[in-house]
Amino acid sequence: QKGKCAICPAPLKYTKRRYAVDHDHKAEKLYGTRQSIRGLLCKRHNNLLRDVRDSIETLQAAIDYLTAPPAWDIIPREADRE
Repeated sequence: QKGKCAICPAPLKYTKRRYAVDHDHKAEKLYGTRQSIRGLLCKRHNNLLRDVRDSIETLQAAIDYLTAPPAWDIIPREADRE
């Protein structure tokens, strides 16, 4: 990974608790820890995946929300006025 988080370009700092070895919890139960390792992540992105419980659907819903927030249908944006 060239010393960077697998999700963002943040350099991984090799100090206590600055990066995480990401693994798939479902695969870990089936195959063991080593076979479930996906890569190294910065703590922020490791926590993100933990918080959404590795749900692709939740992450896609977040992308959809950021792309077209519902308030944009009600509140005109400056870009729309031009």
